[in-house]
Amino acid sequence: MGLDQNWMIKTPDDFDDQYESIAYHRKFNALEGFMANIWHRDHEDEFNCCYLHITNEILDELEATVKDGKLVPTSGFFFGKTEMDEYYKAEVKELLEEIIPKVRKLLAQDKIIYYTSWW
Repeated sequence: MGLDQNWMIKTPDDFDDQYESIAYHRKFNALEGFMANIWHRDHEDEFNCCYLHITNEILDELEATVKDGKLVPTSGFFFGKTEMDEYYKAEVKELLEEIIPKVRKLLAQDKIIYYTSWW
């Protein structure tokens, strides 16, 4: 068990909603804390197995938070360690250099993007 996180493209289908994973994280609890805070702006329920609709505004806020050094680890029962170690730095680098640009490109193509996690 642990914190599993996905960025997904939602693809409407006549029978069921289909999702295509575009990025995956395992126990990147700093990102989870950020996304949970966004979720709780509009929802009271716990952020677990929920789908957060990603917008350019959320990406702007995430990118600014990371660049300002304010994306801090979040503790939780299955969230893993909270040190800002080499694993954390690698996840942050991937987020800035790969995931955020990829999600921006998909949003520009009118794709519907969600972030989801479960623990």
